[in-house]
Amino acid sequence: MLLAVTVGALTTGCFGPQPPLFGQDGVVPEEAARVPMEVRPGADGTWALYVPELGLRGQGRSLVLPEGPSVKGWRRELPAEFAVTSHHPGAVHSAFVRGASVVLVGGREGRRGPSAVAWFDVLSGRVLWTRNLPSGATVQLSGSGPLVVAACGA
Repeated sequence: MLLAVTVGALTTGCFGPQPPLFGQDGVVPEEAARVPMEVRPGADGTWALYVPELGLRGQGRSLVLPEGPSVKGWRRELPAEFAVTSHHPGAVHSAFVRGASVVLVGGREGRRGPSAVAWFDVLSGRVLWTRNLPSGATVQLSGSGPLVVAACGA
């Protein structure tokens, strides 16, 4: 008996109507507002550098800190060597974040590993220092502060 009721319900169309297709009967979604993106995300739809607490976003050669109630916003174009494209801290073209400091890991054409590091101050939007690295170096961030440790590989 239950099977007959179920089959009857399925064949008589006890389901609600389907939503209209895009453009059907003039139904087209409305655009409420368009907000420009300070930094375009990468091909995967995310930023290589994103710090929600600060609002900091970075992808490719662009870093942006939007203006806030207590923060003056800025936009900086980075040198090609420090373009931020990797989501893996320590890899070439990546970044480490510690508080209001960002350590950028650079890469140059023709080199297999990191070529330089730069300490970037988020609040001022300025590079505080840069250091070239020897060939074969690896980059890590110590657990206690914004100290970069570069160890030469064998």
